[in-house]
Amino acid sequence: WLSDKKSLVRKIIKNLSKADWLKPEKDRKALARFMHETCMKVNARSKELDLSLLENGVHEFRRNIRWLSIYAQCLDGLIQLEDDMPDQKFQRYLTKEIINSPFNRMPDNRPGVAPLYVSKSFFYALSFEIQAIGEIKDEGQLLEAITGFFFEREKEKRC
Repeated sequence: WLSDKKSLVRKIIKNLSKADWLKPEKDRKALARFMHETCMKVNARSKELDLSLLENGVHEFRRNIRWLSIYAQCLDGLIQLEDDMPDQKFQRYLTKEIINSPFNRMPDNRPGVAPLYVSKSFFYALSFEIQAIGEIKDEGQLLEAITGFFFEREKEKRC
């Protein structure tokens, strides 16, 4: 892609260098606003989903909540996890697997840039739910594949 489109890549870099970037503090506030609005949209969308459906329910819900952790990972350290004393209700989410997951390690923050801090307990709980819903989705897809296979075999026998 890069070798065939060098002029396109150069054009993108040139346009980025001309962009009207926000000052660090305004950028941080805009990022906080974006993350808050994203959480609210995910919450609203989740209420509209029919979780009895696999693809357009369970899988869509997981895709929606995964974006929250993807944003946190890809923002080059602008989001950091804040050590907190977890409430007792969060203990079940703080499994060894979740705590040690590479997806729950944020990139180092750049010196001189104030990050947004997110509760480590909340983030781990989100990660736990993403994993649990993924397991439900995988089991559902396996069940759909198996039942689809048997239904097709039954149709063939009748013909």
